[in-house]
Amino acid sequence: MAHIDDCYRILKVLHPYDSSNQVKYNDKWLDKAKNPAKKDFENNIKDYKNLLSPIVNKIKHNGGQLRSIVIYSRDRRIVTKPIRKKIQIFPRDARIVGYFLEGVHPNGNIGPDIEIHPNGKSAISLNRDLRYHFANLYRIGRHLKKAIVKTVRHVETIDLPYPGSIRHTSCQYDLESIAEKISNLPSLFYQNEFDKETPDIQFYRNPKDTELILETPGPRYMNWEGEVAISCEMQVDPVSRTYQLPYWQNQSNSRSVMR
Repeated sequence: MAHIDDCYRILKVLHPYDSSNQVKYNDKWLDKAKNPAKKDFENNIKDYKNLLSPIVNKIKHNGGQLRSIVIYSRDRRIVTKPIRKKIQIFPRDARIVGYFLEGVHPNGNIGPDIEIHPNGKSAISLNRDLRYHFANLYRIGRHLKKAIVKTVRHVETIDLPYPGSIRHTSCQYDLESIAEKISNLPSLFYQNEFDKETPDIQFYRNPKDTELILETPGPRYMNWEGEVAISCEMQVDPVSRTYQLPYWQNQSNSRSVMR
C-alpha cells in the first residue's frame, strides 16, 4: 500500500503549489486538485488495491498476525496438470510454503481470517503470491507512466515522449535478480488457488542483456495430485479453546492428509 501511496505522491508533485489545498492524504489531495489522470489510474489498479488493502489494514489496525504453513509431499511425488503446459512431476520432497492471516471465526475458533481466506480454512502460497505481487509492481508502473504523461500535458501543456526509453538505475541488478528467482519458483499452489489466474513470469539472461516477459493475469492451473502432510504455526493462549487449521478436515486429529 505504501508503494501505491507513493504513486499518488508522484502525481501530486507534478502540480504547482496551491495554498488553498491542504488535504492531508495524497489521493484526496489529487481529487481536490482535479487531477485528470487520478481516476483512470485508480480504476486500473483497484482490483489489486482491493485485494491487498484488507490484509494490510487488519495487520495495522486490528493486530492481525501472519502464520506460516508448509505443505509437503509424502511417499508419492506431486503431479501437476496445468491447462496450457505439459504434466509436471516434482521431487518427492516438494514443499509449498505459504502463510495465512489469523483471525477469530464467528464460532469463536482461532484460524485463517474468514474475510481473507475462503471458508476460513485456506492459506496463500508464496509460489503464487510472489508472482502476483511482482507482476502487479510492473502493472502499476505502466499505469503510473500513463498518468504522469496525462498530468504533465494538463498542468504544463507539454507532451512527454511515450512510451519513451528506460534508463538503467542503481537498483536494476536487484530487480533482475528478484525476477530471475521468482521465475524459477515451482508451479505448485494451494488447493484454493487452482482456479485463480496466476501471472506467468519468464526471465532470460545472456551475456549482452536480459529479457523479462510478464503475462498477467496469466493462466489458470488445473490441479495437482499426490499425498501430502501439512505443518503450520499457531500461537495458543489461555483463553481460546478451539483452533481451525488450514485444510484440516478432521479437527480431532493432529495430522491430516489432503488429496
